[in-house]
Amino acid sequence: MKSFDKIPWLASLEMQTEESIRDAVRIFQNMNEDALKRPSLTGGWSIAQCLAHLNSYGQYYLPRLQEVLEKGTQSGTYQTYTSSWIGWYLIRITDPESGQRKLKAVKRHQPVDALP
Repeated sequence: MKSFDKIPWLASLEMQTEESIRDAVRIFQNMNEDALKRPSLTGGWSIAQCLAHLNSYGQYYLPRLQEVLEKGTQSGTYQTYTSSWIGWYLIRITDPESGQRKLKAVKRHQPVDALP
């Protein structure tokens, strides 16, 4: 597995995340509620459901990531990051640009059919 120097890699991920947040705010902030809740023409989730799904995973993963990052910073032992093969596999197949297929979200991270 390929290893990454953690500091520049995390900085790059942070920049990508900030850019995605800016794009989401720019695109969706002033969109009317009906448009946000309208189901996808392809039968997929609405924009509101997609955002609810991302927020659900964020609430799950962000505290865990923060905890691991703090432990690594305190011990000073984690200078590089190496993913497992399963991590790289999941990233590769679900990549929005080149992903091969969609995976079904875990039930607790699936948005409700009709948001209030």
